[in-house]
Amino acid sequence: MRSIRSRLVLWVVGLVLLIWTLMVSLTWWSVSIEIHPVFDAQLAQAAHMLAATARHESEERDLDAFVTDLHAQGYEYPVVFQIWSAQDRLLLRGPGAPPRPLSKMMEPGYSNSQLNDGLWRVFTLYTSGSGSDRQVFRIQVAGKIENRRRLIEKFAVNALKPLLLLLPFSALIWIGINRALKPLQWITDQIACRDQSNLEVVSTTRVPVEISVLVNEINALLIRLRASLDRYSQFAANAAHELRTPLAGAMAQLQVALQADSDSQQRRALDRTLEGLRRLNHRVEQLLTLARIEPERMRLQLESFDLSPVAAQVVADLIPRALSKGIELSLHTAGPVHLKGNRELVEILLGNLLDNSITAMGKGGEAVLCLETANEGVIISLQDSGPGIPQALQARVFERHHSLPGPGDSGYGLGLSIVKVIAEIHSASVTLDNRPEGGLRVTVRFP
Repeated sequence: MRSIRSRLVLWVVGLVLLIWTLMVSLTWWSVSIEIHPVFDAQLAQAAHMLAATARHESEERDLDAFVTDLHAQGYEYPVVFQIWSAQDRLLLRGPGAPPRPLSKMMEPGYSNSQLNDGLWRVFTLYTSGSGSDRQVFRIQVAGKIENRRRLIEKFAVNALKPLLLLLPFSALIWIGINRALKPLQWITDQIACRDQSNLEVVSTTRVPVEISVLVNEINALLIRLRASLDRYSQFAANAAHELRTPLAGAMAQLQVALQADSDSQQRRALDRTLEGLRRLNHRVEQLLTLARIEPERMRLQLESFDLSPVAAQVVADLIPRALSKGIELSLHTAGPVHLKGNRELVEILLGNLLDNSITAMGKGGEAVLCLETANEGVIISLQDSGPGIPQALQARVFERHHSLPGPGDSGYGLGLSIVKVIAEIHSASVTLDNRPEGGLRVTVRFP
């Protein structure tokens, strides 16, 4: 692929050559237009000077001597001339003039004539002598057109010599372009040194305006990449933090089962191992849920759906677990509740709300999930008869791995974190408040 530097050099050099060619053509045309009237005026001036000389020599009756003097001097005239009498007798001619008329046109003025050695421009003038013996002279002065062309070429070349001297300085164009493209090389070096351990944004202090948009997009990409790597690092940290203790507990119970002296002791150890593995499985599912839903922030696809059947299915799935702990689950809805969002993520949100409530209540209790449509949008609320959360600690329960002591299981500190992430993805809000009659109310408001 051709580099920007090469493209710029070709464009600039091509533009310089085009301008130079246009100036050459314009100069040639201008000189050609202006030089011919000058030469014609020169012919007329020479003819009038010869007319005055012819009158003077005719008075002295010495035209032959004048011709002899002209030839003797051997001057090289830029023009040739002839003086004819009224009887078409050649009275005199200058050096280089042929013996026949320079032009066949007898009328006064300018004409072109083809002679043996090329095309000539001829000026014809009639004048009369003075005194009693007045004679009429026809004077013809001619200049070779080829001489005009050569003079035009010489003049044009002299006028264009300064431009010709500029051509060797085209190397300065390359130097100038290299200096102008230094910011690009600087940006290239800045990006080339980035790796997974250095994803800082590129400084825009030296960025030209023309590529500022590109650099801003690269910086946005680096930010997204850093956020993605942070998520995966957080996931790895979460996994290490959450799985170490359950695995160690399960392994310890297996060791107890292997060393048990009775079947009943071995059975108790295996039951505890199974419960630990169940909790471990639930914890892994929550970690995977967090790892899966956070990238959805970048590519969420919303759809309109009825929330009621989704909630009914979530409640039905959790009823066995609730019954095993003596907890009564119920769903209250006035009918279809239409929500615009991601069906799968909203289902995860409902499941974590209920699961968190079941975990916190311990043995016995009641949890009611309510769905309603209000002017501001859709409201999901979950009320339980659990211990509630002190006002000072309500903000912290949305932090990962933060669980509160209570009569129920200790929990994993991830349930409400998942709820908050999904709510933020949908631009929804989550609020907590303790019920006057006891228990906690969690409210999610979707716009």
